[in-house]
Amino acid sequence: MKFCILAVLVSVSGALLAQVESTPYTFIDAARGGREIPTVVHVPEDAEAPLRALIFGHGFTMSASDYTAWVEAMVAADFAVIMVDTETGFAPLHEEFGKDLAHVADEAAGQIPSAILPGPTAIGGHSMGGGAAWLAAAESATAGAVFGLAPAETNPSAIAAASSVALPALVLSGTADQVTPAAQHHLPIYDAAASACKSFLTLTEGSHCGYANAGTLCDLGELFFNGMSRARQQAITATALAAWLDAILRDGDWGAFADLSAADFTLAIDCALSAPAAAATSPCAFPNPARDHLTATGLPPHAPCAIVNAQGQTVLRLQADARGTARCPVHGWPPGAYVLTAAGGPPVRFVVAP
Repeated sequence: MKFCILAVLVSVSGALLAQVESTPYTFIDAARGGREIPTVVHVPEDAEAPLRALIFGHGFTMSASDYTAWVEAMVAADFAVIMVDTETGFAPLHEEFGKDLAHVADEAAGQIPSAILPGPTAIGGHSMGGGAAWLAAAESATAGAVFGLAPAETNPSAIAAASSVALPALVLSGTADQVTPAAQHHLPIYDAAASACKSFLTLTEGSHCGYANAGTLCDLGELFFNGMSRARQQAITATALAAWLDAILRDGDWGAFADLSAADFTLAIDCALSAPAAAATSPCAFPNPARDHLTATGLPPHAPCAIVNAQGQTVLRLQADARGTARCPVHGWPPGAYVLTAAGGPPVRFVVAP
């Protein structure tokens, strides 16, 4: 696939970033009548191998092009960034936006094989896109992490969706955010999340729009904002996200994230286990009943698994990842009871709904 240069060498928080290559790519969701999902795919210019993918949703009345510094920072950290560019108008459909993010996450490796590494992806976003990330994570078969920059409540509810998402989660929240105040948006989503390991980073005097480029329509909601500088807010965001994503998606050093500290932000970590890659003690499956996709957590890491139907027939074989999570599509399966068995672990029972 031919890429064009998006950005030259730039600096964020004193770090020199690599050149970024980008290309527009349109995904097609056949299950929704051939819905077109335009995106922009960003990778390092000198990438020699496929990379873990980050799927990102923009904020209300914003677009995929409004997050230049964030994209450059994540690409410099050796991630492929796919910016979804749907629902950009004044009457966005949150449910469709979430489905777009989930579809791109699940199809990216198969459709862009030279750039995207098969396996867990991270789904995230800003404001509306942050809330939609939880809608997407509840549906995706491949999501390995979910994050939100000032995530907003959506319709259908991101708070409700979060209760069925057990993936590692990270929320960033500015104390001076008057567009989506933490008490009504960020904290309810975070508190509802079923994640065994979740983190909440509070930016002192951080804004709602500081994660994005200056001059977008978002800024109209904060015309007289004079808190944390945009450059500082974006530097904290880039550092924290890169360290967290490295630990979650690439089994990197958890301490590089957990030990972050500065006078202008606080980091709260709520993990039931000492490291996010460890398996939960009690396996479970969700959603249960399942209709489209099933996620099983708490399995022995890397364990081979099999799904058996009520007649004792093996219908699918798969393998848990490093965090003890296994995901599979169940769309079109005959309704009824099934059992997922993992080597070295107890069986997980679930139901496929009509």
